[in-house]
Amino acid sequence: MKRVGVVGLGLIGGSIALGVRKFFVGCEVIGADLRKGDWPDDLLDDFVSIGSESDLSRMPECDLIVLAVPVVSVLALLGPALDTGSVVTDVASTKRQVAAAARGHGRAGRFVPGHPMTGAPRNGFVHARADLFANASWLLCPEQVEPGALMRVRTLIAGLGGAVHEMSAAAHDRAVALTSHLPQLLASALRVAAQPGDDAAAAGPAFERMTRGAGGARSMWSDVFLTNADLVAEQAEALSAELARLARALRADPPDMDVIHALLEAARRAKDASS
Repeated sequence: MKRVGVVGLGLIGGSIALGVRKFFVGCEVIGADLRKGDWPDDLLDDFVSIGSESDLSRMPECDLIVLAVPVVSVLALLGPALDTGSVVTDVASTKRQVAAAARGHGRAGRFVPGHPMTGAPRNGFVHARADLFANASWLLCPEQVEPGALMRVRTLIAGLGGAVHEMSAAAHDRAVALTSHLPQLLASALRVAAQPGDDAAAAGPAFERMTRGAGGARSMWSDVFLTNADLVAEQAEALSAELARLARALRADPPDMDVIHALLEAARRAKDASS
């Protein structure tokens, strides 16, 4: 690839720009954001300040444009990005609405919905790094995508060190509802539940691991829950039912430890199988 455009230069977009600069020798990096930030002078070959979706028409011709913005912004920018004629991918956390939005565009086959499964506790370009995607899963939902467009996005991911996994948009949203979106709610609820005082003083490494991602950027997570509300709610209800079952076992007199032991054993087996 000779030129890659990155729209949105936060943690993920900034890391992609840094990675392209480091691992794709001779490839130009064109950045686009609402305003120019404190990025290294040599990070970008050019910069386009976007105040509206139509401003993407000012982006030079690119082999690939990456929309590294929240889901609702992807929905707004997708059409103008495809209008440039470039292959387009995104990194948004939900895929059903994004994939549906692309279907009505004449160049729909040049859009490859994507989602790198990595990040950092803090957002923003200041925390970006070129190796953020090393050995990370990068989910793609290439339904009705042109083979050449898919190959171009796969080339980017391989160059950044990611590992591609393909699935449908519906399967993606159901999976991340359980593995990413529900954990965000759980981490946030646990952090809020631990009141200052004895609770906070008793918070050890296990609590810190469980609540590492608590809070999160409102601009990103609002879009996530708006566009995946049904499946996150479904997973939350299933987990609530399981927790209620465990609570009943613990309230029995004496506590039904067979239920607890069975859960711990099943968890150990699942963990061993995935390692």
